[in-house]
Amino acid sequence: MNKKAHKSRTPRDSLVFYVEGEPRLKEPYHFKSVGLPNVYLLNGVTIENDPSYGRLVSIDNLEGLLGAIGLRILEKIIFSGAEFRFLRRQMKLTQSELGRKLGVTEQTVANYEKEVTTPPSASLGLGLRYLLHVLPPNTPTSVVNRAFEAADKLGISLPEFRRRRIARNWHDETDGVAA
Repeated sequence: MNKKAHKSRTPRDSLVFYVEGEPRLKEPYHFKSVGLPNVYLLNGVTIENDPSYGRLVSIDNLEGLLGAIGLRILEKIIFSGAEFRFLRRQMKLTQSELGRKLGVTEQTVANYEKEVTTPPSASLGLGLRYLLHVLPPNTPTSVVNRAFEAADKLGISLPEFRRRRIARNWHDETDGVAA
């Protein structure tokens, strides 16, 4: 069965994933356990019925799938609350820890996740942090520079980065600290 046939059996805004070269399932598997309502798998899933435990589901290369989901979310400009929560959890951060990194309160992060408000700058700030989290340590800074350029083109102001944390004891004339 081809990919197009499966697409028609999933909701319109679905995130659909598959493993290259693996046989397709008869029906897409709705993968709800990551907290996102719209993730479907075309294969890479084994479903067994165990008389003692009931339905058992195993996902091939779960870590790879979670990474693929995260990278797909990054393609959006503004994340839904569930997507915001998914990315935060993938980085293994509490709401409080992420709030400190974004320069907002824990309650503000909770509001983003409840979709009370999610400004584009919050999505972009989280997206950059997630990208830095998943990229290998030796990734060129050009990746980050392109993200900042994209933000400028979209007219989005990024959260302020703590200059002193980066520069440590170094200052320049514009930061208001006497030498």
